[in-house]
Amino acid sequence: KQWYQRRVAITAGEAPPYDPTSVAVQLSELRTQMREESLALREEMYSMLGSMFGVAADNSQVEAVNQLVEEVKRYKEMTLAQTQACTEMLQAQAPKLERLENMMEVARAEVRLISQHKLTWQNTTHSAAGGLQSDYAVDGVYTLSGAYEGVNPIQSTGGQGNEVLIVDLGALFKIHTVKAWNRLDCCQDRPIGAYVYADEFLIGGFNEAKNLYTFVVNGEVYAQKIIFKQPLNKQMNFIEVQVFGSGPFGEHEV
Repeated sequence: KQWYQRRVAITAGEAPPYDPTSVAVQLSELRTQMREESLALREEMYSMLGSMFGVAADNSQVEAVNQLVEEVKRYKEMTLAQTQACTEMLQAQAPKLERLENMMEVARAEVRLISQHKLTWQNTTHSAAGGLQSDYAVDGVYTLSGAYEGVNPIQSTGGQGNEVLIVDLGALFKIHTVKAWNRLDCCQDRPIGAYVYADEFLIGGFNEAKNLYTFVVNGEVYAQKIIFKQPLNKQMNFIEVQVFGSGPFGEHEV
């Protein structure tokens, strides 16, 4: 029951800090309590059987109960010794665990590239070069070459209107900057009219033709997906899409 209540509290973001020492003590106390209750139940059963048949418990039954009592005592002593050893071990490791936690928090707070080689999706795909897939938008390849079918592959939708490109970051991140590298060989006006979102939050729009678009996100914007939408009846293609942010974070942390 306590475990279930804690899981509910964790989901709601209301759980107290995790205390491994407290959990170990609780488990030890629970084991001891269960053994003692089992012993009490056996004694009660022996007494009931003796009353039912009009006889008292014989010596063998008394001896069995005594052995159980001694076994419970030894088990309790062993459990307390194990609990003490675990407590001492955890106390000895506490500084290392604290340093590790601090390092993890520093890593989460660092603004870094969080989109490369992540999952992507687009609702249509241009058939050139065997298919200009959405994965090309986050493959890490972006050069000044115009060879979009070779060393510098581009992502491209089919141009049927209401085009969508999605980059799934895989978790909830705080979004700082989104960069979109336009194709260099031709058609640099294709992004014009498109919009970029962090989940449902509008980051910005494309209103001119240029090589690189940079959208700086102001405020506390957390998202799992970066979404490009082109409502006009034309293709949407990029050499590379880069998302910079920090995290990941749990939903109860934002």
